[in-house]
Amino acid sequence: MTSKRIFLSDSNYFGGSKRWSVTRGDPEWPENFIHVIDQAQAEEPVELEPRPVEARVTRVAPRLERLDLEIACPATGPVCVTSVGGGAQVRTRDGGTRRIELSPRIIDLAPGTSREFSIKTPRRLGKAVRTARRIALNLRIDTLGIARPAVIRLRLL
Repeated sequence: MTSKRIFLSDSNYFGGSKRWSVTRGDPEWPENFIHVIDQAQAEEPVELEPRPVEARVTRVAPRLERLDLEIACPATGPVCVTSVGGGAQVRTRDGGTRRIELSPRIIDLAPGTSREFSIKTPRRLGKAVRTARRIALNLRIDTLGIARPAVIRLRLL
């Protein structure tokens, strides 16, 4: 049995909606209908855990005034919105320890792309080279939607 009447609805993003009926032969009667065939549900939905970005330090400037990095977004998944931050731990010759924070940098990448960029380090880090026995750098790369950050640890001195 075919229906002689259908009900239509119209909604607007900015508000307002209407619902009306159309009978066969009316000029608003659709020429065709789309019918989505019911499909059986998969036994268990498969959820893939998003992969973190890949990051590496490509160059450390001689007086530690700048770090060059490369970040690559996995080919599958959403846009990678990544925060790169961290700091350096400086151990001085007299046995003291201090931490120098790096200003965080936000990078966004399309899936399957990579980007090189530089992080300017604080002047205090370059000055610390003169009195330091050891400098260790810890970079933390947090990506939106990824539970665990990527971490890069380098011993600079």
